[in-house]
Amino acid sequence: MTLNEEDPGPASVTGSETFYALHLTLTTAPLLGGTGSTLNLYLGSATCGPYNQAVGTPVAGGKGLGIGLGLLGLFGAGTAAVYVRRRRGVLAA
Repeated sequence: MTLNEEDPGPASVTGSETFYALHLTLTTAPLLGGTGSTLNLYLGSATCGPYNQAVGTPVAGGKGLGIGLGLLGLFGAGTAAVYVRRRRGVLAA
């Protein structure tokens, strides 16, 4: 049993890495004079990379960028509304 195992990624993607949360290796006993077999069980795997330093990696893109900018706009509009309301209350008094 191996926890948090790190391996090179697939050969087709140079520079990538694969991470496994849990790697179980099970070996069976030979039956009737045959050979035993080994079973590898991987739980929780993720493949990342490769990272290209020349190009860089975007902080957010696609849906994440749209959601982030939308939430920033909502926060800004709410803050501006509170500011304007407080300012009008002070000037009216």
